[in-house]
Amino acid sequence: MAVIEHSPGLPPQRGLPVAQEQDGAAPSAATAEHLRGSSLLLAGRFLAYGLEFIAQVLLVRYLAKSDFGAFSYALSVVVVLKSIAILELPNTLARFLPLYRERRDYGSLMGSVALAVGAIAGVAGLLVAGTYLAVGPLGFKPTDDPQALLLLLALGLLVPLEGLDALATALLATLAGAAPIAFRQVLASALKLGVVLALLFAGADVYFLATGYVAVSALGLLVYAWSLLRTFRRQAWLPRWRPRQLSFPVREIFGFALPLLASTLVWVLMESADAILLGFFQNSEAVANFRAVLPLPRVLATLTLTFGVLYTPLAARLYARGEHEELADLYRRVALWMTVLSFPIFALTFAFARATTIGLYGARYADAAPIMALLALGYYCFALTGFNGLTLKIYRQLRFAVSVDIAAAVINLAVNLVLIPRWGAVGAAVGTGGTMVVHNLLKQYGLWRYLGINLFQRRYIRAYAGLLAVALALLGLQLALPASLWVALPLSAVASLLVLWLARASLALEAVFPELQRWPWAAAIARTWLR
Repeated sequence: MAVIEHSPGLPPQRGLPVAQEQDGAAPSAATAEHLRGSSLLLAGRFLAYGLEFIAQVLLVRYLAKSDFGAFSYALSVVVVLKSIAILELPNTLARFLPLYRERRDYGSLMGSVALAVGAIAGVAGLLVAGTYLAVGPLGFKPTDDPQALLLLLALGLLVPLEGLDALATALLATLAGAAPIAFRQVLASALKLGVVLALLFAGADVYFLATGYVAVSALGLLVYAWSLLRTFRRQAWLPRWRPRQLSFPVREIFGFALPLLASTLVWVLMESADAILLGFFQNSEAVANFRAVLPLPRVLATLTLTFGVLYTPLAARLYARGEHEELADLYRRVALWMTVLSFPIFALTFAFARATTIGLYGARYADAAPIMALLALGYYCFALTGFNGLTLKIYRQLRFAVSVDIAAAVINLAVNLVLIPRWGAVGAAVGTGGTMVVHNLLKQYGLWRYLGINLFQRRYIRAYAGLLAVALALLGLQLALPASLWVALPLSAVASLLVLWLARASLALEAVFPELQRWPWAAAIARTWLR
């Protein structure tokens, strides 16, 4: 087995010993800490996403298909530009800041933060200026819809705002924990819902919506800045640090960040390039069909990324200390938690895709149901396999990880260029969902090949086999039942509880949340139902 690269100052380890754990073994303290913090972050994120989803449903029902499609097209371009502008610096700092703290290298810690802020602001500014120049004086038209181009110019300020927001999230996750991140996410989503409600009550147009989204993003960034200032003031080491100690680890930071940009571009292509290609080859209504049903399947990725906010710094600390068995345990436990917690959304968006689409968006979006199902399958594969790619990168297996990411991006783009001109939004869903499945299978192979970590251990077989059986049963039931959201919701809830019960031993709820023992009713449930 190949030698695993380690951080400077740490001895290299040959291979990774995989923990031999018994069925139902309790998670380690670090794993429990991560799951507890991620659960708080997840609760806040789900509340925030719930508010955003209500806003999305209201927009889809209120706006004409052409207006919603134009707005979605502009947002998709903004996401592409933002993903390039951040240069993967948030994830890079989430890896290196814990290492600098372990070494007490506070000059590099503060220097890397300043370096990231300057780089993101500078690149984002250049991208926005280039977009204004291309669409305005140069007359470049990536779509024939003039409304979409005007909205793109109106939403351009989101590129630097959202880029710095992503950086602030990574800094707070590393230095402060989950609480301020959860608060800010809920606040921003509530304000976006407020903008949508104001749009409805005032009978305003889509340009009012674009202006409101920019204002909400700016306010959210100010909240993050205030939280960061408070966090830095509470750091015990800060009084001992002096500005003359500032060090800019340019080679170390960008040497790690730039290869990761390939991974970012993979997700950009899978989530945003579809809308851009649909706007080029089809029309705004095709964009609307794809983007209207995307948010619910995307909850599966949101859940995964929420766990990832705290996973990266914790896994980096375990890696720095050479605690390989504990890191392998962290990876498997987190993957199972993500799989079980995301099952209710998977059931609604895959097995009951038609009922969910019609129930939420109305009969005029009925032809988007297959799109929802295909996207749900791809996103659930992403949740089920956990942080395989991120774990590979933490162990500096960058060549394999980046090669797989580039291959997935090329496959996705090639398939979409073939399918979208003929099949429209359904072709985009086939290309995106299929690429997600292939991409994660390749990363899973790399995790086993280079790190010796296998996701499906014997003690997890019951949980995963039960989940598969329940999913197939739901798929069969929907063929015999009416396409009603009121039928899909209770069946999905019952199925999700069954999946939770089947996975109860491997989840180790009582070990992760010992507070359950303090509440008599929760302790009684744990004793009788979760064992």
